[in-house]
Amino acid sequence: MTIYVAGPYARRDECIAVMHHLESLGHLVTSRWLREPMENSDSAARMDLNDVAAAKVFLMLNLEKSEGKNVELGYALALGKQVV
Repeated sequence: MTIYVAGPYARRDECIAVMHHLESLGHLVTSRWLREPMENSDSAARMDLNDVAAAKVFLMLNLEKSEGKNVELGYALALGKQVV
């Protein structure tokens, strides 16, 4: 299954641990922000939205304030992705 892992950048290390766990179970994580740290830019935002679109499931790890995560969540909902 393809999964996009969302979370605030401040909790990136925890998100990476979840990514590794999901991959050990055979899932493909589409969240390039966990592999390729980038500055906050338009190109990074487009990359994140492309990664959301490539996933079947959108996994939000926490509800801390993060504007980018909220945009990604809205996009996942608009695309009809399963949201967890």
